[in-house]
Amino acid sequence: MLKSSIFILSFLTFISFFLNYKVFESHRIQPGVINDFNKRIFKEENYIKLKNLDLTYPNLTVTAFPFSALLAEYQISFGEFNEALQTLNNSVNINPHLKIKESLKAEIFFQLGIRDSAYFYSKIAYENLPKNSRHFQQYIRELTHKRDVEKLKEVFYESTFKSNPEYWLNFLSGVVNIRDKNDKEIDSIAFLALDKFPKNEKINSICGFILYGQKNIEKSYELFKSGVDEFNYNNFIQASKIFSQAYDLNPLDNSFLENAGMALIKAEKYDEAISNLEKVVFSKKNPLSGKPEYGLAICYRELGQIQISCDYFKKSMQMNFRPSFVEFENSCNKKIKN
Repeated sequence: MLKSSIFILSFLTFISFFLNYKVFESHRIQPGVINDFNKRIFKEENYIKLKNLDLTYPNLTVTAFPFSALLAEYQISFGEFNEALQTLNNSVNINPHLKIKESLKAEIFFQLGIRDSAYFYSKIAYENLPKNSRHFQQYIRELTHKRDVEKLKEVFYESTFKSNPEYWLNFLSGVVNIRDKNDKEIDSIAFLALDKFPKNEKINSICGFILYGQKNIEKSYELFKSGVDEFNYNNFIQASKIFSQAYDLNPLDNSFLENAGMALIKAEKYDEAISNLEKVVFSKKNPLSGKPEYGLAICYRELGQIQISCDYFKKSMQMNFRPSFVEFENSCNKKIKN
């Protein structure tokens, strides 16, 4: 009886030691692979460690993310799509409510170009867990491929990610080339995005394509280059006209107005320059570079309105626009001392 008890105790001790060792080995590599997963940069050294680990126990990381899903993530990253699919098919469906398998399969079939299957799995993942950002992005991508604009709108409106510009970009990038040109609803969403994220360059660019057309946007930057050439040749009036034409084609880029204003200053057309520069300074898209404020300061100084000029020099100095410091010293400090 005693020998039997000792044997059982020894066996249980061995099992306990063995399981603890497996947990220890698992915890030893987890920081690296979890860090890779969070940064979406999958390192080969961590992939090798993960492949050599027994994933049956423990089968969850400390974050409750299945090890099999992590392995599939690495396999996808290294282009081993069939292996990733096999890993997911052979694994136990842990935490099924997270729809991790479906999301990963959507990614695999997207990479393989099997878009019907990618759509099928992305739809399941999104509809079961719509608040997951990855599910949202994958579903938007597949709806774009299917050119389903109405469904794209529906998914966008029900999205909970409205405070994050990336989700607006996903939607706007999806509809830009597949929408009906007369779809005013898309235009309204674009204007709303501009109002919400006035200084986001990517949103400005995609909204420009939607609202004013790709040809007009491209033409505006061609004109801008011509305007710079005219400015460098001291043809300041002509340069300002060209910059203004660029702005008419693409009103989302305030640099056209800013350059038109600076050209008019060179041409000593101060009232006209003020009209252009004030639009930049008082817009939500003010670059806060200090340059348009500096331009206004120069204009008001030349028009004899010294106090307004000095106020604008101060604003420009607050934005660390260096020429303003010299001009303020010459135009304002000396007059104050006198």
